[in-house]
Amino acid sequence: MNEPVDTSDEACAVACMLVSNPQGAFRTDGDGWQKRVNDLIRALRDERNDLRRRLHIRGVPLVGS
Repeated sequence: MNEPVDTSDEACAVACMLVSNPQGAFRTDGDGWQKRVNDLIRALRDERNDLRRRLHIRGVPLVGS
């Protein structure tokens, strides 16, 4: 059986930053990539919270909550 995946905001932030800026490569777009990463993290958080809310309304027990 698969282990639960850490989908916390912090884990998403680390994953997004690693993918966006592998090996600390020099970026020519300034801090624009950080804004895109933060926007993605917020969107993922909002989507996750909405899903939790909808599942709670339906009476589905949430793992880790």
